[in-house]
Amino acid sequence: MMLKRTVCLLLLLLGTISFAYADLEIHAEAKAKEPDGSIVNITITPIKGASKYKVEKSIAEGEWLTVLTTSGLSLDTNIGNDVQTRFRVQALDENDLVIAEAFSESIQTEAMWFNTRRLNRFIALMLISGVILYYISRARKNKKIYLRPVAGLQAFEEAVGRATEMGRSVLFVPGIMDLDQVETISGLIILGHVAKMTARYEADLNVPVSRSLVMESGRETVQASYISEGRPDLYSSDMVNYYTDDQFAFSAAVDGIMLREKPAAVFLQGKFYAESLIMAETGNSIGAIQIAGTGSPSQIPFFVTACDYTLIGEEFFAASAYLGDDPKLLGSIKGQDIAKALLMLLLVFGLITETIHTGIYNSDGFFLNLKSSGNDPSAVYEIISEASDKNINDVVAEYSNLGKEGKAVYIAKNKVTKGNALKILKKLEKEGAEVVLDENLDLKIKKNKWNLYKNLFAGS
Repeated sequence: MMLKRTVCLLLLLLGTISFAYADLEIHAEAKAKEPDGSIVNITITPIKGASKYKVEKSIAEGEWLTVLTTSGLSLDTNIGNDVQTRFRVQALDENDLVIAEAFSESIQTEAMWFNTRRLNRFIALMLISGVILYYISRARKNKKIYLRPVAGLQAFEEAVGRATEMGRSVLFVPGIMDLDQVETISGLIILGHVAKMTARYEADLNVPVSRSLVMESGRETVQASYISEGRPDLYSSDMVNYYTDDQFAFSAAVDGIMLREKPAAVFLQGKFYAESLIMAETGNSIGAIQIAGTGSPSQIPFFVTACDYTLIGEEFFAASAYLGDDPKLLGSIKGQDIAKALLMLLLVFGLITETIHTGIYNSDGFFLNLKSSGNDPSAVYEIISEASDKNINDVVAEYSNLGKEGKAVYIAKNKVTKGNALKILKKLEKEGAEVVLDENLDLKIKKNKWNLYKNLFAGS
């Protein structure tokens, strides 16, 4: 019996000594179920005499990059996917001298084929794509597609017809920028539809441009429109003319055309800047019917003021679908309108649920609606006020009186995952409080302050 006790004591002593003088070790392991696959969990086995540890990772043969220096024994870091990486840890004493060194095994991470954290985006993409493809299919089957009427687009035919009746020309300005701007391209697409109308009504068309590439593209667009209407004899390359790249010199040239020719219809469709109001005011002064369109928010107020019709933002880009009969464009516009309507309904639904606190989970946090169950509704306030020093602000951001239904206490979600923070929640729940956890609240809770509440919530 005495021998057995002696052996047990010796084994226990040897285990204690071996633990105290264990070798420094570092273990690196890829984080499980990480979609991006680049996060590595690092664990350090401590040794006696070390005050902190310097962790490094390999970036090339014989080259190391410092990750951080820490006194902790576990950490997470990022590495490149599909790259063999090793980690090195150096134990430092109080004088920052290296007393031990250890290396991890090589590790390689890889991203998941399917990122489950983005499942909601995938579902939304599938739903929106499905709606768009459905309406494209309907348009291809010659089924009528209803699109919201846009007054400015409906006035195109009226403007060209008015110019024909008055025996005056149609002036079309596709902005002042080059083809690298999407608004210029959209303006040229609209030019093609206007050119078809002028060919059909045999009206004169004048297209001044400020870029040479826009001139060539404009000529090809107008020519194709006249050919498609069966009137190539009416087309002339002089319909599209280049003037100058200078912003205000071009504006002066366009104003001169307006004052000399007095066109009956003026189309300002493209990218504009400060010259927008100059052109629009001149067109207004000659009594022309003006239809403007741009995606520039800063110029829309000037066009709305000086022009008869204005295509605002998205209407301008959707004009080609409205004016043409392409089923792909019609179906796309209709599908996008349906998707936007669904998103607006979701926004309204989210606003309502956030307002009334229905307890529905969202990405910013979650709600625990705990109504008072017979307890004194002021009990929660009394619990908080018992620790009514400045430190309580580190735990409770705000509380409000809910009358007989209880109290509402707001606590940061990412600050209540362990320790006495959970005790606080349990205590509040028992007292019938409405506890709202929200990641957006900026609370700074220090671990050493939890002891202040240890006795207060000891019974939780």
